[in-house]
Amino acid sequence: VSRSRYEFPTAPDLLLQQCQQLKEVAKEASLVDLTKVVVENYTKHYECSILVQGWHDWYKTQQNIYKELK
Repeated sequence: VSRSRYEFPTAPDLLLQQCQQLKEVAKEASLVDLTKVVVENYTKHYECSILVQGWHDWYKTQQNIYKELK
């Protein structure tokens, strides 16, 4: 089997999305507003870490499949 016959696949669009920007807290923010921003930022970070882990898992799986086909 020729190497050129098998090409490494393109990643799914979902895994290629950029992580959302984290919010900054205003200098005059109340404790309630500060807490809201911290919670939103934590949520965004958590969602991003799931996407990054999905990217790593997908890439490792595809790399193993590609190596087996060679």
